[in-house]
Amino acid sequence: MKKIYYITILLLSGLLVSCEKSEGTLTPSGIEEGYHMPQGSNPFDATIMGYYEKYGSCFLYQFSGKDAYWTPTGWKDGVTSPTMTGGKTGFLVTPSQPEYIPQQLALIEKCWLDLYSEAFLKKFLPLKIMLCSSVSTVSLLFTPSPAHYGLTPVDAYFNYDNICVNYGSESVLTMNAAKELALSRTLSRLFVEFIVSRGISSPSDVPAFTTVVSYSGLSSLKTVSAGLARGFFPMPSSTTPLIDWKKFMLLMVSYPESYLNKSKAITNDSWDTSEAAWEGILNPTKDTKGLMKKRYDMVRNYFIEKYNMDLQSIGNRFSY
Repeated sequence: MKKIYYITILLLSGLLVSCEKSEGTLTPSGIEEGYHMPQGSNPFDATIMGYYEKYGSCFLYQFSGKDAYWTPTGWKDGVTSPTMTGGKTGFLVTPSQPEYIPQQLALIEKCWLDLYSEAFLKKFLPLKIMLCSSVSTVSLLFTPSPAHYGLTPVDAYFNYDNICVNYGSESVLTMNAAKELALSRTLSRLFVEFIVSRGISSPSDVPAFTTVVSYSGLSSLKTVSAGLARGFFPMPSSTTPLIDWKKFMLLMVSYPESYLNKSKAITNDSWDTSEAAWEGILNPTKDTKGLMKKRYDMVRNYFIEKYNMDLQSIGNRFSY
């Protein structure tokens, strides 16, 4: 198989070439780095090359800290510390163990790739999917005492131009239906975060999404019911069209239609910004003017018509 060399940062020209994806623009750091595809001669490398040829994304099991942690605003690697000093919030990853990569790739297909249309994946998959044997966030933890910067294992993590996926270790052998469903939900939510953060999809795709409601005077809306009547998620005072676009996408990939359309009264009209308030959010009991449903349909139909992808089909896999 022919080796293809991708240079992520071109020192002299200041141009980025990474997996030939055109979304986004990286700011050169002055460091010349690169990686080869395929990364080895294992049987699973053929599968990884198939992903690249089909979607234009690189599934990496050999990668540097720069590949994983770099962003235009700084490196996002965390630093652990036994005290409240000397640590840094962020995340840490370890590359996959090669002997478990075939099972990990099968897991990623089942819990992520197989759920989306080919057109959607070609457009929106990140430049890099980092295959990891461990993925953890680093944050300030207060238990066990004393307060310290510690690790919290997670299924996956999104950072700028990549999504890091766990289970490239013997842990993949312990997966069951419940764990697979949880991983699937996490990956879909991170996928949405990635798409919106990189500006690959936005309210400009459907201009009526913004004009069907008014974004003026939102600070005067002091209750959940007042916001919903205007076509906004609670609480709308600090929202933007982009935030709303992302929330509708998250709503579709996270919750089934039965949950969204349930007749459910508002339980805390004065203040409820949690996703628990999304239960019944499309039902006239909450959506008294039908504006939430109208905006929901705009987002849902856009992806169906443009990419043959019904995002709600993802959320319909979950039970609530």
